[in-house]
Amino acid sequence: MTPDPSAPSLDVIALAYAQNPNTVGRLLASHAARVIALDVAAVTDTPDHQRAMRAAAANGTRDALLDQIAAVRAAEQPLADVIPLAAARTAQNGHRA
Repeated sequence: MTPDPSAPSLDVIALAYAQNPNTVGRLLASHAARVIALDVAAVTDTPDHQRAMRAAAANGTRDALLDQIAAVRAAEQPLADVIPLAAARTAQNGHRA
């Protein structure tokens, strides 16, 4: 699979998650569910209209996720501020950074 050059990098997604884990986490989970549903439709005998509806749902969650990431990028919170914030949130969840 060739990466989409316009897609945000994993680093940008990680920074967005560090700044707003609840929202970005929910958007990622929602998008993952839509992508799986679309993949299932692509490999099974699914009617075209259902496949199109699943594609539209995946596009919608992708757009919502990209909008959230764009908002984080626009805020341009310095990385030095984000890293301690992410470490604190990780520690709150019982994990070590």
